[in-house]
Amino acid sequence: MIPIENLESDIGQITESVFITMLGMEVARTSDGEIGDVARATGVVTISGAWNGAIVVSVSMSLAKTIASTMFGLDDGAATSVEVNDAIGEVANMIGGNFKSMLPTPVQLSLPTVVMGRDFQAELPGCESIGNYTFMTGPEPLVIHVLSRK
Repeated sequence: MIPIENLESDIGQITESVFITMLGMEVARTSDGEIGDVARATGVVTISGAWNGAIVVSVSMSLAKTIASTMFGLDDGAATSVEVNDAIGEVANMIGGNFKSMLPTPVQLSLPTVVMGRDFQAELPGCESIGNYTFMTGPEPLVIHVLSRK
């Protein structure tokens, strides 16, 4: 079990802080948004040590391009797949790093892995979901999954 009492609130505060600080983008927690069956970018960081699990960040490709364009100061939609990969990896890394700081030590954060596409499962072997949180940034949903190693 995760040693954080207010997981939903903490993930909300971390996500809001990362998006405002890094991107100047506001996010709002919602229960209505879904990414749906569209191409998406998913960034994953794993945490190991006193607690084992992962943070998974999923966004539509359109939001991923907006995030990358904003992060790198490009015209909207001008981001390349390399820039999208870097931006989504950095968002996952920042959210995961902030989450890691709330855990008992020692814990280590992996480098981010980013997957782009439509037909894949964002699951890690031996992990179970302990939190699934949706946010909206403008009209686009952003989903954060917290996974714990069984």
